[in-house]
Amino acid sequence: MMNNGELMAESLCKESKIPNNNVNAVTDQERELAREAQVEYLKADFSTCSNLLGKLELLRPQDLKITHNKIIVDYYKSNDYRRTEILKKSLKAIALATVTIVSQTQEADDIEKSVLRYNQAVILYHSRQYLAALEIINSLFALIEPMEESFVHKICLLLIELHLILEKPDTALTLVNYIEGQFTSTAESSKSALGEQNQNQKHDGIIKSSARTTAIEKEPKKDSIDVATDAFRIKLLKYKLRIYLRTLQLKLCKREWKTLVSLGMPTNLSTIFLKANLEYLRKNFKKALKLLNTINKETCPDFKTCGECIAVLYYNNIASLHFALGKPNLACFYLKSALEENKKVVDSIRTESTNNLIADLSRSPPPLHALEKNKHYELMYSLGVSFLYTGQATKAFDYFIEAAQQLHNNPRLWLRMAECCIICHKPSNKVDFDICGRRKDIVEKIIGENNGSSISKKFILAATLSKNCKYNSEGISYAIPQPTLEYGMLCLKNAFFLLPTTNCEEMNLPINNLPTEEGVKKTIIGHQQQTSLLGSLTPSSHKLGNNTNATGHVNSTQNSTRTIPSQSTIVENLNLKISILTASAYISLCLGDYLLALEYAKSLLSIKKLPGAHLLLGNLYAAESLIFLDRIYEALEHLKPENLQDINTYIPIGEVVGDKEKIIEEIIEQKPSRISWYPLNIATAKSILRYNLAVAYAIRGELDKSGEILKQVWTSKGPDCDVPIHIIMLALYIELQLGHVDIARSLIKQHYYPVQQ
Repeated sequence: MMNNGELMAESLCKESKIPNNNVNAVTDQERELAREAQVEYLKADFSTCSNLLGKLELLRPQDLKITHNKIIVDYYKSNDYRRTEILKKSLKAIALATVTIVSQTQEADDIEKSVLRYNQAVILYHSRQYLAALEIINSLFALIEPMEESFVHKICLLLIELHLILEKPDTALTLVNYIEGQFTSTAESSKSALGEQNQNQKHDGIIKSSARTTAIEKEPKKDSIDVATDAFRIKLLKYKLRIYLRTLQLKLCKREWKTLVSLGMPTNLSTIFLKANLEYLRKNFKKALKLLNTINKETCPDFKTCGECIAVLYYNNIASLHFALGKPNLACFYLKSALEENKKVVDSIRTESTNNLIADLSRSPPPLHALEKNKHYELMYSLGVSFLYTGQATKAFDYFIEAAQQLHNNPRLWLRMAECCIICHKPSNKVDFDICGRRKDIVEKIIGENNGSSISKKFILAATLSKNCKYNSEGISYAIPQPTLEYGMLCLKNAFFLLPTTNCEEMNLPINNLPTEEGVKKTIIGHQQQTSLLGSLTPSSHKLGNNTNATGHVNSTQNSTRTIPSQSTIVENLNLKISILTASAYISLCLGDYLLALEYAKSLLSIKKLPGAHLLLGNLYAAESLIFLDRIYEALEHLKPENLQDINTYIPIGEVVGDKEKIIEEIIEQKPSRISWYPLNIATAKSILRYNLAVAYAIRGELDKSGEILKQVWTSKGPDCDVPIHIIMLALYIELQLGHVDIARSLIKQHYYPVQQ
């Protein structure tokens, strides 16, 4: 009985290692039945195979490996993908039964049932239950030493993939480097392995993947071993390439790409997507488009073969590129095409399964790797992002609500929903700087305007210039999804609660002192959800990261989540936290909760090396909260223009190469150019601070000082410095308070009458 491969015939070809008196020696009849079952399985004749295994089960009713194999074969025989849950429960029951029947050490028992546990993990992986799958694979990885190398390769690949999906980049890269050093040969031997390495096929079949050889092939030739090892190494190289792409380590990515090319890697879908992703990150968007357009749809493998709909990937990636080019409307168009293709694939699987049950049971069912591949909710999220950037916040909100049905654990989704609520409340603050367009709003009403006498006119000044006081006064629960500030606040609380925790948030960034792999340190952020919409341009790309000590990982596999985060992970999470805190402070102010707004603003300002734009907003929100709380003296400390040095909207990701410590800034989120942060320059930002400083002094009663600051703001007005319309209202207030009625009248004539004329 094999302790690693669990081949169907070989499970009875050797003497059982289980010291159980109930399991008898293998007879010739049983051995022949096992061999025949193996042959029929390889021919995909699952009905005959099931019958043969049934006979074996009668002869050996307590041999749980036969029961295990029969369950697998019956699953394939059923042609019903809905039986996956039954398969999962059956395997779990066998695993528990093994523990009960077998009287041996826990480690020996785990090795004996390793394939059963591996199959459990594969099913959980394809069912998107990644944490449960990781727990199983972690336990297997700790016992790989006595296992057959080909089976170890499968365990390693699944373990790496799970860490990538679960956004554990540091552990994933640690694994790749450790496995590469332990289980692959030198670079020279890789030149013999040149075939198509489809990532999506590596888990397609549970026991099927480990039942490709017969008992006669038990002793393969050295050349066959080398080819398998080389093929495995190329898969690891592709994993490294995905890691460096996802973490924006373009120099290392280029190096790994050259290595793959030097091995004679053929041009196929995998290489096209990888190369297009590389060009995308280098901001060669048009070149990436050309690469994607070289895909021949006629020769693409179908969905059942590769487990991914190539049309969905193609349209999604084209949408990502147009989004990066500042064309969100085009991105929406291609994402809708991706949705249509996704719907066709999902409907075809459901229809095929139903037809198999009703009519033709001999037809092959959808393979396991083709299940649970519905991209509907990811595409809905991407559409929401695109519509948000087109200015259609209400429409974007509806898409986000639908995406939340599955992506509810994504903090970025909740932040985007809150942003929709904010935009519905106030689409832009740029309008407040359009003095020519807004000065008509200074005067609310003129009394006596049409009585023929200009002497008796009276001007009623507007009480406020804000037209965005949209509070939800209806008797509707705030928990009902609608684009209001109240619901936006709930969204932000969800986002904050879902933020990943890290002990490195208070470190100065860029973080260049963390342990590095080959002298390189680099970056990235959250699913998507990035501006590449669904993620990266690779068919299956996830967040990856930095290396830690490989030996330490093997000795403490269960604690792999405690590794030090890479700079990319830290920076991404920190940028996300900054956005959430800023939006929370703003909404709290709008809702009149000044104490809460102050707490959010203080939390924001406590972050080291805060981007200039968020530093500006944090100080403004803190000052406004303090003014409403009658703590004006404290507010003045937040309104000093000299504290503002830039108006960056994000913390950049730096790449440190070798000892040179050369910092290369990368844009985390390539936003469309037509949607930009306002104010556009540091001069305008400082004028806003000075204006608010003047307001604070005016409220404090220091009108002369307020007036002097206001004059400085007005004189700074120019092509490179905008000032808000509120400055005129404040000037009128100061002059009237000082008793300068004539000056106030002249201000009204200067700024209001030109509009009337």
